[in-house]
Amino acid sequence: MNGASIIVSTYNRANLLKQVLNALLRQQTEYKYEIIVVNDNSKDNTKEVLKQYSNNKRIKVINLKRTVGPAVTRNVGFKATKYPVAIVMDDDCIAGDRWLDYMMKPFSDKGVGVSSHYYVKAEGEYFYGGTSTAYLLKAVKKAGYFDYRFTALPITFTFREDTDLVLSIRELGYKVVYASGANFTHLHKLPTRLIDKIRYLLTRIWIHQADVLLYKKHPEKSKLLLGVKAGFLISPLSDYKKATGLWDGNSLSVSSPQGVAFIRGGSILSNFMVMGVGVAYSLLMKLVRLYGSIRYGKLLL
Repeated sequence: MNGASIIVSTYNRANLLKQVLNALLRQQTEYKYEIIVVNDNSKDNTKEVLKQYSNNKRIKVINLKRTVGPAVTRNVGFKATKYPVAIVMDDDCIAGDRWLDYMMKPFSDKGVGVSSHYYVKAEGEYFYGGTSTAYLLKAVKKAGYFDYRFTALPITFTFREDTDLVLSIRELGYKVVYASGANFTHLHKLPTRLIDKIRYLLTRIWIHQADVLLYKKHPEKSKLLLGVKAGFLISPLSDYKKATGLWDGNSLSVSSPQGVAFIRGGSILSNFMVMGVGVAYSLLMKLVRLYGSIRYGKLLL
């Protein structure tokens, strides 16, 4: 593979975008590459930040006129690429200096369809997708791009669409491999106001309706990833562990799978608060998946 198109979908991250783009421009690599920034109708000064790169021929900017969410914006990026490999990189992730070389190295094997430095592990199996994931463009086209149905309406946030695409490419017969050495730093932004924390938590719960669609499209692999029992039930204990930070052996805290913590355990009071939120979180997840079951026509709780 002689080159890659790096797709950065961005929304209201002007404060981080310059760091992200500068890191990508600093790549020490043997590969040709371009950076496609798809601005999802940001309401901050993203356009002003991007104007600073107007003379840089390596950067292509696409400004959308309405907010459509990451699944659609990344598809826009895929369709604007000029290289055979497209790499999705989030707008709050800072790539290491040789990140691109390590992302591209696996494609020396012509059977590889996906190279990723982001994964989760479930039942001894690795599931790839998310930021820092490279796709063979012809495999993406065969798989049908990101499925926008994973959007958790009425918000434009999408969830599981990356896992879905990777699984679809794998089902086409391509290999999916880990991009060892493709290091990056994820700059998590922690909400500070109570109302913002509550809004974030509710969003994290609401998007799990997408679990149902993933299970419907890829039942066997989703059983492992989601921990489905009896054909329709995800263990309440599994949901509780995700809500309280115990899913990956971490300490007790109300947190997201991305590692953003809101209430940390430690004292008796904070432990009780975390456990209480965890129980409520688990119950709400079941209700959200029930809604997803109605929406997608597949029972999963």
